[in-house]
Amino acid sequence: MQTTIIDDSRYIRQAVLGRLRQAPYADGAGNMAALGSGGPMLAYAAAARGGASADGDRSAFPINPPAGAPVQSADLTFWAQGVGAWGRINSDGNAADVNRNLGGVFTGFDRRFGEWRAGFAGGYTNSSPSVSARASSASIDTAYFAGYAGTSFGPLNFRSGAAYAWHTIATNRSVMFPGFSEQASARYNAQESQVFGELGYGMSFGDIAAEPFAGVAWLHLSTDGFTETGGVSALGGASGSDDVGYSTLGARWASNYLMASGMMLMPRASLAWQHAFATLTPTTTLTLRNIGAAFGIWGVPIARDAALIEAGGDLQLSAQTKVGIFYVGQLGTNAQDHSIKGNFTWRF
Repeated sequence: MQTTIIDDSRYIRQAVLGRLRQAPYADGAGNMAALGSGGPMLAYAAAARGGASADGDRSAFPINPPAGAPVQSADLTFWAQGVGAWGRINSDGNAADVNRNLGGVFTGFDRRFGEWRAGFAGGYTNSSPSVSARASSASIDTAYFAGYAGTSFGPLNFRSGAAYAWHTIATNRSVMFPGFSEQASARYNAQESQVFGELGYGMSFGDIAAEPFAGVAWLHLSTDGFTETGGVSALGGASGSDDVGYSTLGARWASNYLMASGMMLMPRASLAWQHAFATLTPTTTLTLRNIGAAFGIWGVPIARDAALIEAGGDLQLSAQTKVGIFYVGQLGTNAQDHSIKGNFTWRF
C-alpha cells in the first residue's frame, strides 16, 4: 500500500507542472508556443496571413499569430485534466507482484501577479492495487490540494508547487490453507505532503522547439495504524512514515502544424530519467491480534531508476479552447506504469 501511494504521488506533480509549462509560452508565437500544452492565444487565420484564405473565405478557426506580434493570454485561467493509468511492480523475491489501476481528475485556476503566475489545484483519484499471489486487494481514495507558482527569466523557466493528499484505504485479504479459510479486512487513513520544482530552458531548432529540464521532488507519507476484522488471522498494523526523494533530468520537444480546417495541431514528446532516493523499500510492523506476536514486513521496492516517456498532442479548437490527449509511461527494471491523460483548457 505504501509503495502504491508513493508511486501515485507523481500524478498531481505532473498535472501542476504541466499547467505551469503553459504559462511562459502562452504569449509566444510559432514553434515555441507548442511547448506549452495550453498553447497561446491565437489570431484569425486571415489576419495572420495578411488577407483571405486560399479559398477566399475567412477561416472558422484561429491559428498562431505572426512572429513578433504575440497576443496576450487571458489573465485568469481554469484548467482540468483527466487521467487513467495501469501499472505493475514486479516481485523482488520477498513481496509479491502488485498490479494497479487508477483513474481520476485534477482541476485548478491561476492568474498573473507581475512576472509570476500562481494558483491552486485540487483533485481526486481512485487507485485499485491487487496482489493475486496473496489473494489480496485494496481501494485507495485520495483527495488532493495544491498550490503552485512559476516565473521566467528570459528563456529560463522556474516552476514550483506543494501538495497535500488525504488517503482513505480499504483492504481485503483471503487467508487460506488446508483446513482453514478466513477473510480479513481493514479501513484506515494516510496523509501525504510533497514539495517539488523544475527548471526548463526553451530553445528553437528550425521547425522544432525544445526544452531541456531538471526537477526535484520530496514527499513525506504518514500512515495511520489499523486493526483488521475477520477472525484469528486478523492483524493489527502500527502507524509509520516514509520519506522519498526524486530527481528528474530530461528534455521535451514540440512543433505545430496548420490543418486544412484552420485548426492547429501541436504534437509533442518528452524523455527523462527519474532517480529515487531515501526510502526505497517501505516497511511496517504488524501484530497477530490473536496471540499478540509482532513482526516486521517489507513491501515491493520503489524503482530506483526509471525512464519517463510522454507523447501526444493538442488541438486548438478556438481562440480560448484547446483539447489534448497523450500517453505517459514510467519504465523501470522491475516496475512499469502506463497512463492516458486528457486535457481541457478554457481561457476567458
